[in-house]
Amino acid sequence: MKLVLLLGLIAIIASLTGCASHHHADGTHAALWKGSRIVYDSVGGSRTNIVFVHGWASSRTFWQEQMSGLQDEDTRLIAIDLVGHGDSDAPEITYTMDVFADNIAAVMNDAGVEDAILVGHSMGTPVVRQFYRRYPSRTKALILVDGGLRPLGSPEQAKQMAAPFYTDGWRDYMGQMIDMMASSMDVAWRERIKEAAISTPQHVVTGGFEAMQDESLWGTDPIKVPVLAIHANAPFWNDDYQAFVRSFIPDLTWRMWDGVSHFLFVDRPEEFNQEVRAFCNRLENDND
Repeated sequence: MKLVLLLGLIAIIASLTGCASHHHADGTHAALWKGSRIVYDSVGGSRTNIVFVHGWASSRTFWQEQMSGLQDEDTRLIAIDLVGHGDSDAPEITYTMDVFADNIAAVMNDAGVEDAILVGHSMGTPVVRQFYRRYPSRTKALILVDGGLRPLGSPEQAKQMAAPFYTDGWRDYMGQMIDMMASSMDVAWRERIKEAAISTPQHVVTGGFEAMQDESLWGTDPIKVPVLAIHANAPFWNDDYQAFVRSFIPDLTWRMWDGVSHFLFVDRPEEFNQEVRAFCNRLENDND
């Protein structure tokens, strides 16, 4: 009887250890966050973990060329649908950067990932920045993709921009905005981005926009992990902005690309993947 109990105890301990230290099999999974499903894709190995976070009214599927192009036996790649987006649940809650950051933590817990390099596109930039604030020990580095660490306009401009999203015609307005932002993109991709945006529930669209207006996001508390910033050449990513971010990010690698849209990782996936690989290799060499 004692032997049976002992063997049972060993089995329980082994199962708990396995949950904490092993990744899920490759594929699509769902973590639970406060009763809501947070859907994510997970592929690859386990030595280095990279978590991809989409932007406002977007989807994890936009990272498909990264999920395939960066996959190898040493690198675990995870792409998340933040709550309210893509295939994740869309509860009627107050959407904040803290909520989105906690979604990432829930996914990492579910996937058995202790720490990761966080990649954030557009709104995903303040999301991963907030993740670093809340979970610094779980953040190995940040990759910021055409997203800002300070407001790009005044509160009055933001309010004017947001107003149409509260109307019945918000989908038409969203479509026009994406046509402008992604005018240089392949037509099929532009339509795909547009479809994802107008499929996002209106309360999530407005909630995400309001979340980005939170002034507490834009503090200059130091980011003490390595950061790679890749931007499409545009007036707001000027020398003044670069000096601003360097004032609180001592280890910053800055890249500015010409001839790309806001979705630069879709426009030039191989070049983007090369930048990510080089950055990861540098981190690994620094740690040796």
